[in-house]
Amino acid sequence: MENSELEKASAVNDQLAELRQQVQALENRVKKYARQLADISDQVEQIAALLRSHRRGPSSFRAQNKLRP
Repeated sequence: MENSELEKASAVNDQLAELRQQVQALENRVKKYARQLADISDQVEQIAALLRSHRRGPSSFRAQNKLRP
């Protein structure tokens, strides 16, 4: 191989190494956002469950105690 070919190959390898680092950083960000989204989804489900139980609660109380709505 000539010197210029080695230099080009070295430059390409350097670019590939930099791209690998960028891809790794992006993968880490995606994982972080996926965890945050999962946490938010869990919180939304908990809130929905609370709202459902709250909605059922007072009407059940009224039915048991024969109160008007």
